[in-house]
Order: sequence, then C-alpha cells, then structure tokens
Amino acid sequence: MTPEAPRGPSTGDVEVKYGFTAVTYDPQNLPLRYQFDWADGREAEWSKYVPSGEPTKMAHAWLTAGAYGVRVRSQNVAGRQSELSPRHVITIGSQSEGYPDTIIATIDVGGTPHGIVGLTNHAYVYVCNEIDHGICVVNTDELRVVKTIECGDDAWQITASPDDRRVYVANHYGNTVKVISTETNSVVATVPVGDCPHAMACTPGSERVYAANINDNSVSVIRTSDNTVIATVAVGHGPRGLCILPSGEYVYTANTEGSVTVIRTQDNAVVKTIPVDGYAHRAAASSDGQFVYISNAYSDAVAVIRTRDNTLVTTLPVPSGPCGGCGLPNADYAYISCPDAGYLTVIRTSDNTVADNIKVGGGCRAVTTSGSGDRVYTADHEAGRVSVLARR
Repeated sequence: MTPEAPRGPSTGDVEVKYGFTAVTYDPQNLPLRYQFDWADGREAEWSKYVPSGEPTKMAHAWLTAGAYGVRVRSQNVAGRQSELSPRHVITIGSQSEGYPDTIIATIDVGGTPHGIVGLTNHAYVYVCNEIDHGICVVNTDELRVVKTIECGDDAWQITASPDDRRVYVANHYGNTVKVISTETNSVVATVPVGDCPHAMACTPGSERVYAANINDNSVSVIRTSDNTVIATVAVGHGPRGLCILPSGEYVYTANTEGSVTVIRTQDNAVVKTIPVDGYAHRAAASSDGQFVYISNAYSDAVAVIRTRDNTLVTTLPVPSGPCGGCGLPNADYAYISCPDAGYLTVIRTSDNTVADNIKVGGGCRAVTTSGSGDRVYTADHEAGRVSVLARR
C-alpha cells in the first residue's frame, strides 16, 4: 500500500508550480487518497479519493532554492494509512553546479563508526561500528538509528548491492564477509574470504562482490546468487581500498605498497599495475567513470587516474590523512574524507581541482551519498556519529 517514489521533474525554478504523480494499490481494492510531503515544512493537503491503482497528480511551488526530497503516503476510505514513500528529489533554483556543503544534522550511532554506505533507492544508511562489532541502520528521513545488527569480528568496511537487497560487511579479523538482507535487517550468510578483508564493492548488476584482503594481497570474488567465492585474484601488497567503475568493467585496488591494480571483471584478470606515491589507502570512482581517486593516507594527497588509459594524470594536495571517498551521483564532484584534519575535500571531476574543504570534525573516516546525490553522510569515527550534509 505504500506508494513508490512519486514521479515528477528533477529540476525547477523558485515560485513555479510543478506536478507530481503518485499511485499504489489497496489490498482490499478500496478507494485511496494521497498526501504529498514537499520537504519544505509547509503542510500538504490530501487529494480526493480515487479508485485503487488510479494515479493522482498534485502540484506544488517552492519558495526558496534548494534540493527537496518529495514523498507521498496513501490512505484508504477505511482510514488505513501507509508509510511515506521513498524520495524523489527536485532541485529548485540555480543549484545545478552545487553540491551538499552544509551539515544539517548529526546522528549519534555510538562506538567507533568506521565504514558507511547508503542504499540507492531507499532512505537508509548502514554504518559499521568497529568496537561494537555491529551495524547501525539509520533511517535518513527520520535521522535516527532504527536497528542495530550484530556482526562480530570487527566490522570495518561495508558495501551494498545496487538493487538494495543486500549489504555486505567485511569482518576484518574474522576473515569473513557477512551478508545482510535489507528486507529483514538480519545476517543471512557468512562467506569465508582471505586474510583481513577490508574494502569491498558490488558490480552494477549486483551479481558479484569484490573484497580486498589486506594480509594475503588478494581480492576475493563473491558470486551473490549463492554467496560463494568463485575466484581469488592476486594484486599488489596490502590492498586496503577498492572500487568498481560504474560500467562494471574494471575493479581498482589501492595497495599500501604504493600501487593500484586494475582487474578486468569479464575474466578477473589483472590488466595493469599503476605506481602511485605514498600509502595508497582508498579508491573511489567518479560518477561518470572517467577517473579513479586514490587516497594517499600519509602523503596528504589524492592521486587521480584517468581510466581510459590508466594513466596517473595529477596529484591533488588535500588536508591531513585522506581516507574514504565517493563520487556524487549525476554530478561533477567527488568527496574524500580526511579524518586527521576533520575535513571533507570536494573534488570537481570536470577539471580535477579541489572545489572545497568542508569542516566536519569528529574524525570523518568514511563518506557515502544518497542515491540521488542530494545528501552526503560521513562516519565520524572519534565522535561516534554520522554527519548529514545537504545543499543550502
């Protein structure tokens, strides 16, 4: 009965009305009405009742520029009301060149959050809590922890399948990857991998997960249909970071010896090794897949690799201790967390320059985005919290 995300435009102007459509089905086939949450604090009216399955359209105008996550709920004639739907983000005003740059909330998750990942189409973020050996599930619409999942063996890094069905947790000292069902928020499988798994990434079609094993210099390839390791790929010394291009064609590992290994996913063959300066710590791809960003943790720099020819094209100075990173969906920006200095560095991917350094504090060790890119979330290791950034 809960509707899917409403359909409507993604951009618009201030004080101009824009229409959004909602539809869902009532289990008893009763007539339904709809109420939109326009995300601007203004009270929304209910629509008229319409037959179950018939779309309803309502319009709204926003008075100030910004990114707004529009949601909708339904109610049948018997008074049964649904939960709010996932968000459809509309950006109002001259925000097309902007990026989330302002902390709008912090969420206490306790312990020492180490890794973080957001779902693509649902309003949830999953946070690894290293000391507490668990995963905090954060509802990003309500800005609160809604569940804690016991995982054991030092949960360090985390990734999610693009279809939002599974979350994968690297148990650093357990030499396993835990598989969590997002439907039940429970562990449904444990996969033995290499020695000290760390960074992971899932292919765009959610068929495979790649896990970097620091102590045996390898990457485990997990087939997600049956949670089986189908290949082990030898890479450089100490692979601590890993990312997959949006196309799914190549995997990049950041090796602490000062190299990047490129794996072709078609046959899991190593096709290139790229030398980089310093202690390569994490890897993140731009949203268009043209560049990969390698955090050099002890050199206070980010190496930029052009993926079309796997060439190191520049090195960007950043604040102390660059660590995790992510590309901003559908935008020319990437974020690098710098926990020692307490900053998020924003890289403009169109020209590979540093666009901003945003003060976050709390030892922001990892960063992720919402599926639409309207928000950014950091795992603040020393502060035991998640910081939420939006565009203001």
